[in-house]
Amino acid sequence: MSTSLRTDRVRAIIMLKRKKGTAKEEFSKHWADVHGPLVLKSRIFTEKILKYEQLHVNDETNAVFSNLGLTTGDWDGVGYFEAKSFDDMIEVGDGG
Repeated sequence: MSTSLRTDRVRAIIMLKRKKGTAKEEFSKHWADVHGPLVLKSRIFTEKILKYEQLHVNDETNAVFSNLGLTTGDWDGVGYFEAKSFDDMIEVGDGG
């Protein structure tokens, strides 16, 4: 089987940890209901980021992985981003 790598975009994954004293449910709700919609209203974000996903850590799934002997990270979420270039991602990070 031949596999070709996609070269028309770049990807970044950012691992997130909630602030100490913040409940996991509170973190997930804020990220999904406040932060996500906020960045999606940003002109520079919507112009430069081709794909944005929030991956919220599921404790039940982590427990299954752990029972299988697999190691999971101590993260509360993962942000996934795709853009045409790293320069585009940096521009978004700098606020345009």
